[in-house]
Amino acid sequence: MTPYDASELAEFLDGRKEAAIGESVSAMGVNTALGRAFATVEASFSAERAEGVSAVIQWDVATPDGPRSWQVSVAEGTVSVAPGSPATPRVTLGVDVADLLAFLAGRLDGMQAFMSGRLRVSGDLMVAQAMQAWFPSGGKPPESPPSPTPPLS
Repeated sequence: MTPYDASELAEFLDGRKEAAIGESVSAMGVNTALGRAFATVEASFSAERAEGVSAVIQWDVATPDGPRSWQVSVAEGTVSVAPGSPATPRVTLGVDVADLLAFLAGRLDGMQAFMSGRLRVSGDLMVAQAMQAWFPSGGKPPESPPSPTPPLS
């Protein structure tokens, strides 16, 4: 799946309220939107910063079409993403789809989201804190080629 381009996400989020973002995500297809979101997470991974790390991070994402789970697996300097919850996670992060997209666009700080209750964390809090270094651009790929898929609107 093609990762989101940072400018595409920024344009999509500009001036929209959370409900409108959810409606747009639902209209384009929740699975498609989340597939691209987690492809963006995968593309932002820094193998150098995750050497010797092994962790499964589960994201429980609230969407207008119901909750969806995705897992990000980090092992020996590699990362993979997959829908569902096939493995036991070391940490589980709960977030609304609009906040997930804002995080990936660099518009929502993880610590601020946690402190305000917009990001819920359970399990190994040290993994949650350390993963910021593994994905240093906040989920945004450092440079993304233009997306061949249609924009989110």
